[in-house]
Order: sequence, then C-alpha cells, then structure tokens
Amino acid sequence: MITNGSRVEQPAMNETSAPVLAVEDLTVEVPVDRIWRPVVEQVSFSVRKGETLGLVGESGSGKTMTSLAVMGLLSRNSARIAHGSIRLTGQELVGAGRRQLDQLRGDRIAMIFQEPMTSLNPSMKIGEQIVEAVRRHRPVSRAEARRRAVEVLDLVGVPSAASRVNSYPHEFSGGMRQRAMIAMSLACDPDVLIADEPTTALDVTIQAQILDLLRQMRDELGLALLFITHSMGVVADICDRVAVMYHGQVVEQADADDLFERPRHPYTEGLLRAMPTLVVREGRLPLIPGRPPQATMRPTGCAFSPRCPYRIAACTEVPPALFSTGDTGVTRCIRPGLPLQGAT
Repeated sequence: MITNGSRVEQPAMNETSAPVLAVEDLTVEVPVDRIWRPVVEQVSFSVRKGETLGLVGESGSGKTMTSLAVMGLLSRNSARIAHGSIRLTGQELVGAGRRQLDQLRGDRIAMIFQEPMTSLNPSMKIGEQIVEAVRRHRPVSRAEARRRAVEVLDLVGVPSAASRVNSYPHEFSGGMRQRAMIAMSLACDPDVLIADEPTTALDVTIQAQILDLLRQMRDELGLALLFITHSMGVVADICDRVAVMYHGQVVEQADADDLFERPRHPYTEGLLRAMPTLVVREGRLPLIPGRPPQATMRPTGCAFSPRCPYRIAACTEVPPALFSTGDTGVTRCIRPGLPLQGAT
C-alpha cells in the first residue's frame, strides 16, 4: 500500500484483479538530428476487464504514440521503445517478433482509429474487410466468417446488416463507418480495445450514440477499454479512471469522480476550467496560457512549469516524480497537497 504523500514510481494497482493490459515505465524515442530523443517518457497505467481508462491531453501530449507502442505499430525507422514493459494478460509485448504481434493484433487486442474513412479500404466491401480479419485469426470458412460479419454489424447497430454487409465504405455515413470499424475490431472477441478519439469527426448526436455503443460493448463483452481523447466531457461520460498526459508523461492519474471533484495537477485543473458548461460565465472561457514545449525538447524541471500559475523556483529545477494523492491517485507535481482551485 502506498501512503499519502509518499514518492512512487508508478500508479498503485488494485490487488483484487490482475490487469488485462499493464504498461510500466514506457519510454518511446524518435530520431532528431540522428539523436534518439524521448517523446513518451516513463508512462505507466493498467486497464482491467470491464473497465475504461481515459488517456487525455491536448494534441501532441503523446496519447496516440503511446497507443501505437502498445499495438506494436511504431515504424521501426522513425520510433522505438527505449525502455519499459507492455503486458497483455501477463504476456510481454516489448521485444516480441512481428509474427507474434500479427497474431495478437485484431485478435486479443484491437484498435479503433479516429478517422474510419482512412482506415477502411475504399475498394472493398465492408463485409469482406471483416471477413478478412476473421479468417486471419480463426480457422473458419468464408461462409462462416461472413455470418460473423453480419453478426457483429448487427451487434453494433447497423440496420439491415445482412444486406449492408455488401456496401462499400463510401455508402455508409460517418457514424455508420465508425460502427463498422467497431464491428471489425470486435469480430474476434478481443480482450483489450483501444479507441483513439473515435468520436472526433462526428457531430454531437452521433458522438453520443458511439459512446453509448462502446459502453454497452464494454459491459456486455467484458472489454478492457483504453479510450484516448482530448475532451474532458467525453472522459466524464465514459471513463472509470483517467490518466492525464502532458509533454509525453502521465502528470496525473485518478478515479474519474475524484479527478473531476479535486484535480491535483495544475494542468488537469486548466483542462477542467476550459470545459464549456451550460452555466453562464462572465467574460471569456478560461484558457491555459502559453504553448506546450516541442515534443523532443524537455525543459529543465517540470515540463508544465512555464505555463503553471502556481510554480515556485523549485519547479524549474528538478523534474518531479509521481507522488501519491490517495489510495489510487498519483500526480507529477512537487506540491501534491496544494489546494489548486483558489490557491494563490
């Protein structure tokens, strides 16, 4: 058990159930002027069966790079895992060969990308793309795989699935294409589903439908869901726990209710204050001042310190470690007990 205020290297884990996906101390580097520099650094989190972990942060914070590392989709020449562990139901994925990863992707772990039109093959019918995914991982006939395609399209709410299985991607609306992507990812009953901003390109009505669908699939199928987003409103809607990323690091992690009630990191507070609400506010919507540093340039001390209204001299001198804020929460701030809202 981690005591409040003590220094920790990674978030505490619930001992009652083993995580389906466990990422520990993950560091991803990219080459800059022939020198490998970190863009994701010391990232740790876990997701359990039937749970949704939200990975949230502004563009460039390292969310998608982290998910690509988990999926084993980093380009060998442009990125590498320099350190850390990624375990899928106890099986180590860092260092696994291409054949082993090809067997796991689409089978035990699957991913929904944020723009289905660029992920689906425009020259193949929706059903054929699902059939191809099923037959890659299951020793079934084409007829059996087609029946599975109809089944999963029906499962995700595509109307008249038996006939729409013959449609091309351009014949589906944006919301239906996203449902088709979800159907393809569920076709082989994965243990883990990674959703990379799956509602970004959709209007709010369709977004709500997709979130309801993902929540239903998680509950009915017992999925471990890693949900990547930049929207705190979406986080509040679907996530059980939240990991907030800034400049390639997890700066706060907590249960969703606790995080929204009392953020422990100034960046998290800034994200919450910038959320649009139904309550009429005086003046302009609050913004986080300044801009995030370049992905490959690590400032001295805390990466958020140039934008932080609560910084002190020590914030610019020493890179902060993770500190416990309770039974399950952690924050990367040297002032973990600071009452942020209303602080001077």
